[in-house]
Amino acid sequence: MRTRNEENEMKPDAEDKARQALHAAGMGIWRAFPLSNTLEWDDICMQLFHWPQPEVSLTQFIECIHPDDRGLVYASLDKRAGIQPEEPVLMEYRFTSPHDAATIWIRARGKCSFNADGVPELFIGTAADVSAIKEKEAAEHREMRRFQSVFNSVAAGIFFSTPDGIFIKANQTYCSITGYTEKELTTLSFAALTHPDDLPHCSELVARLLKGEIPSFKVEKRYIRKDGQVVFVRSSSSLILDKNGQPENVVTVAYDITEEKRKDAELTTMSERFRLAFENAAVGVVILDPKANIQMVNRSFCKMLGYTPEELYNVNLQEISHPEETASNKQFVQLMIKGDIPSFVVDKRYYTKDGRVVWGRISSSLVRKADGTPDVFISIIEDITDKVAARTEELKKSNLELQKANLRLQQSNQELEQYAYVASHDLQEPLRKIRVFSEMLNDMDCFPDKAGILLQRIIKSSDRMSLLIKDLLEYSRLLQTENEFVATDLNVVLQNVMSDFELSIAEKGAHVKLSELPLIAANSLQMNQLFYNLFSNALKFTRADKAPYITVSSRMVDSNELEKYDLPNERQLYYEIRFTDNGIGFDPKYSAQIFEIFRRLHGVGEYQGAGIGLSLCRKIVQNHKGIIYPESEEGKGTTFYIILPVKQG
Repeated sequence: MRTRNEENEMKPDAEDKARQALHAAGMGIWRAFPLSNTLEWDDICMQLFHWPQPEVSLTQFIECIHPDDRGLVYASLDKRAGIQPEEPVLMEYRFTSPHDAATIWIRARGKCSFNADGVPELFIGTAADVSAIKEKEAAEHREMRRFQSVFNSVAAGIFFSTPDGIFIKANQTYCSITGYTEKELTTLSFAALTHPDDLPHCSELVARLLKGEIPSFKVEKRYIRKDGQVVFVRSSSSLILDKNGQPENVVTVAYDITEEKRKDAELTTMSERFRLAFENAAVGVVILDPKANIQMVNRSFCKMLGYTPEELYNVNLQEISHPEETASNKQFVQLMIKGDIPSFVVDKRYYTKDGRVVWGRISSSLVRKADGTPDVFISIIEDITDKVAARTEELKKSNLELQKANLRLQQSNQELEQYAYVASHDLQEPLRKIRVFSEMLNDMDCFPDKAGILLQRIIKSSDRMSLLIKDLLEYSRLLQTENEFVATDLNVVLQNVMSDFELSIAEKGAHVKLSELPLIAANSLQMNQLFYNLFSNALKFTRADKAPYITVSSRMVDSNELEKYDLPNERQLYYEIRFTDNGIGFDPKYSAQIFEIFRRLHGVGEYQGAGIGLSLCRKIVQNHKGIIYPESEEGKGTTFYIILPVKQG
């Protein structure tokens, strides 16, 4: 047994060892005296608090504690805090050194001694820097908040459950899927939510997961929501093991696929409807790949050609098409592939299995992939064999009737032309006699003056009638003339016409400007008549206040301009010839009427003529497969445009 002296000798030694142990743990020792407002600490504390003095003011020390943490310290110094003598006190606070402004977390442990009045008179304890621990706790807290944020905001439903299937935690999305709150779910198991028809399969998968047979599993299943509605989910479940490798929790991620399932059901229904419509369509329906190989055919098309669907599968459509139409079909297909046309409709022939030819009206369109490349052609084919046969027979009858009508018309025209020619020729002789006898009577002095006036009117009327018959005879000859086209220099034709009007040009003081004209295939006599009539009109219909000014010019017609003209062959080269004058002009509303035979815009007394000249011009231009039209304005002159092809035939 130790003596009291031995115990007293061992006590300081024990305290030294305890102090050394605390120092080794990085903990300093401090003593606080509230009554004297002083704080004493050892070297370790001075290092922790970055304060070099061994003794400091307790008030000054407390002021360096973070404002949010001072209340805890003050409470420890207050007897009303209920601290019992020798009861351990634990404080954690932030401390900022007044010497270097460094802030650290301190964990202080100590005991309080009270005097006889119950006032704290001594605190003694330890202090340690726990900044690293606090930083780690803060990081973990931030990570937990981040996880909680992601957990609750992710679009997928997530829940944790026990190995028995009891819910532990669920996010907001999963609650929305099931209609339950998280608190309500923690009283349920996944089996309570699973549709009875899906439960056996799901339970089997969970059992295999818990046994370690599978690392995870995916399944599509139905839930019964809190409101009784059925929702479809696609879920993926995995096992979480504890530190001993035993099943601890099951984590499941679930997606609501109810809308997806609804669309799939609609698509299935639509596909079935399409299949029935495709198979039972009254017309043939064929689906081809971009190379025209048959991928699908319906009954109507098979019936039309006498094949089975199996016999036609992967057969190229050109193999059963009439060879004469292959080129045109390929042309339409290429235009559709390039996007120049959206679809096309064409009548074509097919060969049946027994070698017969049938007609089909095919309407084709192209279906493209998402990237715009061709996917499949869809062709709807109507059997029009009977219609074509009926139409062919009808055309034969119509052609026969048309030939008969053309023959009758040709005979009638020949008779009419012959009659006009004979009538015009035979009328000339009586008119000549009327004129001669009238002139003989006018030369006699036995008639009164009034009779002479009447005779002059008879002579003028006979002259006009003679001119009319002459023009009519010329028009009749033009109708009977065979069109013989030869290379004709229009410059030579124009010079000949100028020679005919040389005297009239001089008498009227007319100015004539000529440009180079082309060499074309034409009937030179008719060209002469055309230019003669146009020149005659330009010199006839002049203004009294201005000398006539006539220009003749030409130019090649641009191919783009030909679209607005109704010409027989737009691939031809055409020249435009213009006759322009500064004469009296006419109202543009008469632009078509002036070409009608015997049509006159002025009285007989104003200008000579029978009203046939421009009719002859139009007939000549038509014989040459061209067009003629005027542009005019009253008092400002007229331009006649003649457009003629370079070649005939």
